[in-house]
Amino acid sequence: MPTLKTFIHTLYILFLLFKKCNEKQLDYLLTNLNLIIRNKSYDYALIRQEMSYKTPIQLILKMLLIQFMYLQNNAVTFDEYFIHNQSLKQDKLCENLYYLDSQLYERWLSPINYYNEFRLTPSYFSKQKQQQLILKETKISLYDFSISFSVMTNYEQVELIKSWVQSMNDQQKFKQLIPFFFNIIKRGENPKKFIQLINKELELNQSLFKNGLNMKALFQIFYNNSDYELQVMLLKFQCQNYPVPLIFQNQDLSNIKNKEENYLLNEKLYYIFPECFPIINISLSENQTTIGKTELINKIFYEMDEFETLDTCELNRNTIDIMFDFSFCGSRQFCIADTHGFIPISILSKLVPLFKLWIIQLDSEKELLDTLNKIYELFYPFQKQKIPEICLVIRNSIENTRENFINNWKEKTKVSLKLNSKQSEIFNNINNVHCIIDLKSKNISKESKETAIEEFQNFIFEVTLKILNKDKKQYINQNNYLEIIKGFNTSYKQVSEQIESDGIIMANLEDELKKQIITENGFYSITSFPLRSIHWQINNSKEELDQLFSLKDEKNNKKITQIKDKIKELEEQIKSQKPTKLLNLFCDLFEKKNNYILYLSFIDKIRLFNEQNTYVIQDQIQVLIESIQKLKKEISSLKQSNDQNPTDEGLKKLIKMKDEMKKQNDKLLLLKKNREFKNIGIELFWRELIQMKQKCTQQELRINPVDVVFDMIKKGEPFEFLDGDQLKIDQMFLQQLTDKFSQSGNEKVLVLSVLGPQSSGKSTILNKIFGCHFWTSVGRCTKGIYLQLIRISQKQYFNNLFDYILILDSEGLQNPNQQNDEFNKKIALFILSISDIILINVKGDIHSQFKNLVEMCIFTLGQMNNALATIKQISWCFNQNNDVNFFSCFLHQIQGIANNLNQEFNKTSQESQHQSNQENENQTIDYNEVLDIRKENIQILGFASYERGWKNKEYGFEKIWRQLIKNQTFSEEAYQYGVRIIKNYVQKKQQSSNMPSLHSFIQNINQNWQTICRSPELLEFTELIQYKQDELMKKQFTIIYDRYDFNFKNNIQDDIKRYIEIQRDINMETFKQLQKEKEQAIIEQFSQIEDEIIIELQQIKKEQQISKKILVKYENRLKQQISTEIEECKMIIFNEIKEQETKLQKNKGFLQIDNYISSISENTTELKKLQQNDKLIGQNFEEIWKEISTNQMKQMEEIFEEFSLKQYKLIFERFSVYKLKSDMEKDYQKFFIDKINKNSPFQNQQIEKEQIVEIFKNELKSYQFEIFQEELSGKNEWNKLYYELYDITLMNMRSNQNKSQIFNNNKNDSDDEISSIDINLIQMIMSKITLTVNSYKKQFAKFGIILNHIGERCIYYYSMFLIWRFSCYNKWKMLKKNYDTLQQHKSEQFTKYKEAIKSNKVEQSQIKAQLFARIIYQTFIQEYYQKKKKDVINFIETKNKTCFDIIKEQDKRLLEQYQSNFTQKQKDEVMLYITDQKNFIENYANQTISNIKEEITKDHQNKLKQELLNYLFVIHYNVNLISTQLQTEQKQGLKTIDYFETQDNQKLVDYEFEQEMFKIVKACIFKEKYQNPYGKSIKDDYQEYFNISKFKELSSKINVIMPSPSDNEIQQLKPYIQELLKQITKYLDQSENERLNINNFQIEGTIDKIKFHMIGCRQSCPLCKRKCDKPIDYNNYNHKHQCQNGHQLRGMNFVLIDNKPSLFTCEEITDDMLITTQQTNKVRFWKEIKQIYNDWNFKTLILQNDVNHQKQVKDKMMNVWNGGIGQLICNVLSNKFNKTIAFITKHDLAKYEQDKSKVHYIFMLDDSYSMQGQAWNNAKNGVLTCMEEIEKNPNAKVSVIIFNSKARVAIDCEKVNIDSQYDKIMKSDELFFFRHCNIEIAFQLVFDQIQKYKNQQFERNLILFYTDGGYSYPAQAMDKLIQLPLDQKKNISLIACSEKSNPATLSLMVSNLKENGYVADLRVNIKLGNFQKVWSEIVLQGIHVSD
Repeated sequence: MPTLKTFIHTLYILFLLFKKCNEKQLDYLLTNLNLIIRNKSYDYALIRQEMSYKTPIQLILKMLLIQFMYLQNNAVTFDEYFIHNQSLKQDKLCENLYYLDSQLYERWLSPINYYNEFRLTPSYFSKQKQQQLILKETKISLYDFSISFSVMTNYEQVELIKSWVQSMNDQQKFKQLIPFFFNIIKRGENPKKFIQLINKELELNQSLFKNGLNMKALFQIFYNNSDYELQVMLLKFQCQNYPVPLIFQNQDLSNIKNKEENYLLNEKLYYIFPECFPIINISLSENQTTIGKTELINKIFYEMDEFETLDTCELNRNTIDIMFDFSFCGSRQFCIADTHGFIPISILSKLVPLFKLWIIQLDSEKELLDTLNKIYELFYPFQKQKIPEICLVIRNSIENTRENFINNWKEKTKVSLKLNSKQSEIFNNINNVHCIIDLKSKNISKESKETAIEEFQNFIFEVTLKILNKDKKQYINQNNYLEIIKGFNTSYKQVSEQIESDGIIMANLEDELKKQIITENGFYSITSFPLRSIHWQINNSKEELDQLFSLKDEKNNKKITQIKDKIKELEEQIKSQKPTKLLNLFCDLFEKKNNYILYLSFIDKIRLFNEQNTYVIQDQIQVLIESIQKLKKEISSLKQSNDQNPTDEGLKKLIKMKDEMKKQNDKLLLLKKNREFKNIGIELFWRELIQMKQKCTQQELRINPVDVVFDMIKKGEPFEFLDGDQLKIDQMFLQQLTDKFSQSGNEKVLVLSVLGPQSSGKSTILNKIFGCHFWTSVGRCTKGIYLQLIRISQKQYFNNLFDYILILDSEGLQNPNQQNDEFNKKIALFILSISDIILINVKGDIHSQFKNLVEMCIFTLGQMNNALATIKQISWCFNQNNDVNFFSCFLHQIQGIANNLNQEFNKTSQESQHQSNQENENQTIDYNEVLDIRKENIQILGFASYERGWKNKEYGFEKIWRQLIKNQTFSEEAYQYGVRIIKNYVQKKQQSSNMPSLHSFIQNINQNWQTICRSPELLEFTELIQYKQDELMKKQFTIIYDRYDFNFKNNIQDDIKRYIEIQRDINMETFKQLQKEKEQAIIEQFSQIEDEIIIELQQIKKEQQISKKILVKYENRLKQQISTEIEECKMIIFNEIKEQETKLQKNKGFLQIDNYISSISENTTELKKLQQNDKLIGQNFEEIWKEISTNQMKQMEEIFEEFSLKQYKLIFERFSVYKLKSDMEKDYQKFFIDKINKNSPFQNQQIEKEQIVEIFKNELKSYQFEIFQEELSGKNEWNKLYYELYDITLMNMRSNQNKSQIFNNNKNDSDDEISSIDINLIQMIMSKITLTVNSYKKQFAKFGIILNHIGERCIYYYSMFLIWRFSCYNKWKMLKKNYDTLQQHKSEQFTKYKEAIKSNKVEQSQIKAQLFARIIYQTFIQEYYQKKKKDVINFIETKNKTCFDIIKEQDKRLLEQYQSNFTQKQKDEVMLYITDQKNFIENYANQTISNIKEEITKDHQNKLKQELLNYLFVIHYNVNLISTQLQTEQKQGLKTIDYFETQDNQKLVDYEFEQEMFKIVKACIFKEKYQNPYGKSIKDDYQEYFNISKFKELSSKINVIMPSPSDNEIQQLKPYIQELLKQITKYLDQSENERLNINNFQIEGTIDKIKFHMIGCRQSCPLCKRKCDKPIDYNNYNHKHQCQNGHQLRGMNFVLIDNKPSLFTCEEITDDMLITTQQTNKVRFWKEIKQIYNDWNFKTLILQNDVNHQKQVKDKMMNVWNGGIGQLICNVLSNKFNKTIAFITKHDLAKYEQDKSKVHYIFMLDDSYSMQGQAWNNAKNGVLTCMEEIEKNPNAKVSVIIFNSKARVAIDCEKVNIDSQYDKIMKSDELFFFRHCNIEIAFQLVFDQIQKYKNQQFERNLILFYTDGGYSYPAQAMDKLIQLPLDQKKNISLIACSEKSNPATLSLMVSNLKENGYVADLRVNIKLGNFQKVWSEIVLQGIHVSD
């Protein structure tokens, strides 16, 4: 063995010699050298081989040196050494050589089987090199990848990719690529650009990846560096459209011991593995060549490239990918695996059980024998029945036909291969062989190539179908794949155990679902979702309860009680409910480490479960519906035939068909119910667990739903936002979720929602823009609303406005299965109201139904508390279009919506000219702006995918395969559109307030939802045409309805009284029958009226072409109003009947006493006992009286409760606009009736207020949430509001309203002051309530609280409850008064009772005479009031005036007729009228009412007294006549019977004669005809006593009714008449002092009515403070305020501009005028102000075409100002502000427009360095804004001077023409070149401009100057200006604005100019963003408005 030195020298010499030899010489030399130098270190064969490859000598030398080093101590060849000496570190040496030359290394080891030592293979070293370059084990989490919205420019993308390529193993740089992977994998964006950018950089960097990277490789890199959870998610998304790794290369080389460990099985495929038929495509050749194996599979199975073809990427070598058939949407269920490179048999053998069909491709017949050997090796270990079907595909075959080949190849193979029995068995199993010609040959035609592929396709599909037909169990699933994982190698044991454990949970869940679905109530059963089941049972019970209540049958009382008890029991059960087995199994998921993966798997399971269990039912339902429709047509046809030609057979057939249809309908209902029971979704689990956490306080859940859901949302899962079944929002839970965020919900959010018809692709578009997870499965649509949070990656792109985008995916609108008619509008309005950006997604064109819905929702949004005043971005996406370039068509459709809205509601439609102006609800809204119709705001998209139908039925398959082909450009276009609309919104938002926080958004959503759901007026119309027709019909309806005055209602009480008077026998049944008859009569009367009105309405419908829906609406409204009128009449009937019943009850009590006396009189023993014992008499009486009192009280309670419920119904039916749909309504009623309504509001008032407030505060909390609790409770604002509303209501219900102080526990206040209610009183109270609420809304706003629509409704609801409460108390007070009156009779009744028992006839007679006299007196007075009532009411109605009339009258008296010589009192009255018109009118109304009452009192006081005196005088005369006759009686103590003729045999009964005597006496007194039914005659001696002719006639007849029958008796005539005469004499004296009680005329309603009309609406114009004089319609919640008598000049409201009163009226302000609000000093455009005050119509037109009225109003106000009022105002203001306020004359604005002042505006703009960027933009925009207004004045001109260190005139005293002058301002060559400014030369140019154009005789030169800095004083220019003549100076003004607070130079300039006769002003602290508003205000004369 030579030494190393000798070896090297020898080689050196040899290589020099070799270099000089030719090929022949070299061969000769090497052959002979082998004989000369026999040392094995000199490997001549190696030298010769490498020299033939022209390997550099240095490398050959190194190879030989390596061999020498190994062999110097061994007597073996290097090959032998290399194989056998494993203990040495030859891998390091080989690694060195590999890195020197990898190809050389491979050739060197080619003679050796290096596969046995994997670590020495070239592939190992190749991987090792890759590992050094590529990132590994980064463990990117799902949170890192989870939904994020990123925006990058092309430059940023390139830079990120370049940075990563330069350091591919840098974790941070790789993580920066996550957005690329997110966009490709989640959003489905085309990866082409990403790959191109990477490969371009790889090429520039001469990377190891010489063949570049493709998406498969990039996905694998990203997958390898993801954590377990993310890996599953990546597979889940990727597998939908692309192949995913099945076998891939192990990147962790440190632990690889053999070549098998280099291959990893993707065990995570288990979680996505569907049930499928598995096929593998493979080549078994070790020398893999490009034969088009993958390309062929792509064509036959997909007809497109799915697997990567011609893949030369190093990372993808020796891998297997698998493709699932998710793109076939269940129509095909294959999974195809494709190998790339050589896969060892040992690995493939582990996959044999997985695949049922092996497609083994060969390059040609040459590979056949080798392939057969490999097949044997592969399948030998398996039994015959487990060997899968094999297809041999021989490519580039020399055989002409398949048949020829098959006939020959088996024979050849059997001869050439000596097969054993096992081999023969496998060999014989190969029956499927197909030969394909060389498809790459240039000689083959296209047709031949297509034919060959088609034949191969037929071959494969035939084999596949044969396998499937042979055994239906050929499909595999997750469990089969789990077995593969278990058997792959031992390292998968732990993984397989985990997966197996997961599988058990999933299997248990699936089993439990199957068990629950077959229970009686399915998923409504108590064993599945207990709370759902209980709520379902409660709802069913409540429905049953409502049905029973509606029947009003006392027989059902027991059943009602049972159901109530059941409901209570069920409600109690809620607290104790425990999670069921199903829920516990669901909770088990979240105790697993990979819970999110399991959760997603479970969602998939549920979807599949639903499809299997409900879709079948759905098909049955559809079949039934079609059958029923068919039957309907047949029945209709048969019915028509029978009508024309009736036959018995036809009739029988018709009956049979109807029975069949009933059966089918019943079956349909059953199926629908069954579908509902079997339907299940993941949302049911969350709803149940969340409710359990909240309600089941006795149980502890294993998981906290808040924590779990929060984790899910962070990982990008959508969550149910609005319950799609119950249409409810779980506010509490959402609030808890927000608290989990790092900033506790203070993160700013942008809310983006999608709105569109069902199946229009809403979820798809969101998924494509943001990469959301919204469900887009075919045939399944979103239900309810789901939310998803998107994290913002680069906030700076959106001006850092928000941290998250909150995405809302709504249920599809106009779903045919949606049975709720209002649902569409509810969802649409809700989305529109809560969202910042609304993406309206339309499939194709906007169809008419959706167009109508959008129009109506946009319009209705404008009605919702300034909903359109907030910034919203409405964007349009036209989805699924074939032609995406037809932009104009779609633009026209949107413009059509805006034009229609503007046309119908902004007074541009000629059709609306004859309608009242107030009916044009939204004239201030420009719907073009609302819809933001711009090109960049509209996107036209094609299809996200299109469907390809396969002709697979030709091969025998049952289903047609439908393959979705992805549109590669759709995602990118959608994404760009998403970015664009968000940027558009950001641009609109930048000048506005900040975005809301997540917390505040969650706070507001439920109140918005409740506002919509509980405000029926918002949901009424779905089309604009309906609204328009409604307005027309409403007007006509009002006219027709008002023609009926319903005066007959006023006669109801009298009719009842008269009826009762003439009845002989009255009992309770009489009253019931009477009530029933009167009610029926009223119903019939109103029914006739209703029929008459309906006929007229139908005629209007016909003439005006009104839709049936609108007609039905007004027919229903008519029914409702008639029903309300009927209820009012019923209430009148009820009250009068109950009043009479009460009297009867009292009389029955008195009769009870009489009956007792009669019964005791017959029992002489008992009578005697009583007569001797006064105490016993008292005791007996007390017992009787107690029973009487008890019965009276019981009746009183019953009447009160019945009255309360009827009154509640009546009030809330009449004023339904204030009704709030509350679940607690019945509880509130009961509480009030039991605890509140009977109590005097004057006692313990504060306690009562607190009780009531607490109830309604809780009610409001459910809509306004905790804001009042947190924000207002501490400040007492909330209680203050409610207390004030209480006081207002009570004060206005007091009959004596002259008291100015609100009473609180004032003992002097009397219960008598509570008056009864009527419609006008309620209207008046509610108008005051509205005013108060509006005032408080402003106060709430100071705390940042906006009282929403439903919040207001809750307050109004509270107020209506108070009105009801006080009216009920008034009733209770009257009932109590009757009871007290009864108790007052107790003493009288006792005396009467006692005297009757003791038989004291004289005393009895005297008592009854007293009663008779009293009743005569009271009855006359009562009947006087009743008789005069109509006259009084008629008189009052003659005084009726409207607010409009009063203001018109007072305008004339106080304003138009104003004289400068008015007294100070008159002037004060004028000022009060101008400045506080609202209170002035109210005082006027109160005074008018007071005058009316005084007049009535004055008129009727004497009449009442005189008529009463006259009446009593006649009574006295007649009584005295009898008395005089009685004085002649000789005999004393005559009993009544003594005056009558009697017979000896006659049975004498005293009381009969006593009753007859009373009748005779009464007839004499009232000179009435005497009826003698019993034939009892007066004795002759006494006949003259009762001679009727002697008595005087009374002037009027009264009906005197005595309380008790015993009162109609006279025991002894003489004492009776004497006492009666005495009492009448007393009452004659008393009548002299009888005072008129005006309330007894029952005129409260009429008084309230005219007072209400006079006061009218209590709102005042927010600008001029003029009172609204438009009549209020309280049936219409959306009353539009209006000053129909005209708005007053704003100066009259003390609005000053530069110490001068503003002479604008509200009508004269244009939309583009800027307005400064007085209280907040905020500047807004008038258009914005009108949107804020959208409940005002600022025009004075009464009728649309009444132009004359408008002109008269304007002239009136101008003349009022100029006629002295203006001077009065200026004098008052001068005194108030202690400075001179100059009066200026108001001119006609139209004339002023024609003769505007000549003004020269000189703008000075600083464009120095400090002004660059946004500052300069603000300056330019400020000038342009002003110029737009100046352009309206044709006499004005503009100069613009731009300056820095230089100055130039950009616009030189020109008339404004924005188009031509725009560029002069916007562009400048010298912008920002100079850091300093020279205002000297700038003002020199100002001076020059003034002088240059002084001959144009401008009335004013206005210099507007802005600077952001301080400069030196421009002395020379100032001197020139100061030296100008004084008359010229007067016409020059300077307005200087500065950002600084104390600009010294500007202060000096302004001061000097003022001292020298100029008008100059300095505005300081003017920020750049605000100065344009200052300038605009100056140009527009500075208009102000009160907030």
